[in-house]
Amino acid sequence: RQALEIARRSKIDLIVLDRLLPDVNGMEVLEALKADCATTDIPIIFLTIVEDDGTAMERGASAI
Repeated sequence: RQALEIARRSKIDLIVLDRLLPDVNGMEVLEALKADCATTDIPIIFLTIVEDDGTAMERGASAI
């Protein structure tokens, strides 16, 4: 949650995101970032051990 607030308030050029996070699923974070007009244009790269079925790219990730 703190990371979402930082992304909203700061000038972020790129986010590297894992699907496995302690408090929330990385896909939920991706969706929240892409739904917010302050963060929707930030490129997001997933770096994770979780195999992706294309869902991350469909939801707005720039790369996996």
